[in-house]
Amino acid sequence: MQQKTNTIEIHRSQLYWLYIQSFVLSYIGWRIEI
Repeated sequence: MQQKTNTIEIHRSQLYWLYIQSFVLSYIGWRIEI
């Protein structure tokens, strides 16, 4: 049971990190275009 909860937490943090990365990349790309 503990292992299952831990896996869900890791998955959530990975999605959060991917969201931040895509936001930063789009922001940098927007700055380069201007």
